[in-house]
Amino acid sequence: MITATKLPVVTLAAVKYCAFASEETSCYEANVLVDGKKIGHVSNEGRGGGDNFWPHNIEVQLTEIAKAMPRFYPDLENSAELLMGQLLNRHLQTKDLKRALSKRLLFTKADGKIYQTKPMTKEELAAKLATGLDALKARFEGAVEVLNVLPIDKALELYEAGTKPEAKTPASAQA
Repeated sequence: MITATKLPVVTLAAVKYCAFASEETSCYEANVLVDGKKIGHVSNEGRGGGDNFWPHNIEVQLTEIAKAMPRFYPDLENSAELLMGQLLNRHLQTKDLKRALSKRLLFTKADGKIYQTKPMTKEELAAKLATGLDALKARFEGAVEVLNVLPIDKALELYEAGTKPEAKTPASAQA
């Protein structure tokens, strides 16, 4: 039995995601790690079927871990597949965020939405960041947080909250 006070950390590594082949489910494959140690492999063909776990017995272990976590969805009991879906979505969000941070300044305003500048070269981006946080906030009136200067976990938390459907599409700002 797993206690909620000492949950193992489950992560995906070597993730290969194929958007064009994803029909009803996400087409992907990845290594599954528990507390940093590889325990197996997970994949999905993207045609609506369930995830494939190898070795097969890791699904039981992952379901036990998932059930000890807070529910991902109020009306569904946690399972290994839901856990893999959550981890895959987080991986894809992190990848999108890192791509955006490498080309643009991203910031939030009081409304919690994500705002972004036009694309810049790495040199232009570095020059803007070198002006300092106060100068950036002054430049983008009403800016509360500049995601480019935050630790990736904090930036991802704000990015996820600011890009939810109810937050609408990220708005653009002048660079």
